[in-house]
Amino acid sequence: MDEIVGGIKKMSDIISEIAAASQEQSTGIDQVNQAVTSMDELTQQNAALAEETGAFTPIFLYIDQLTYASYDAMGKELTPIE
Repeated sequence: MDEIVGGIKKMSDIISEIAAASQEQSTGIDQVNQAVTSMDELTQQNAALAEETGAFTPIFLYIDQLTYASYDAMGKELTPIE
């Protein structure tokens, strides 16, 4: 009888350990999910910023052309900054 009670106690302990490990695993999966969600949000923000920055490129090129044209009209030479 003591062996049966001892076996049931061991089985109960193992089930408790499995339950605790499952809870830890679930918590870990939640943390990974939150990290992936944050990375996705940042990726979307970066893409939006890149798109906005790209929209300014024609404006910068136009400003550059105007600057060179105005210096040329004044008979001055403009040295590009590298």
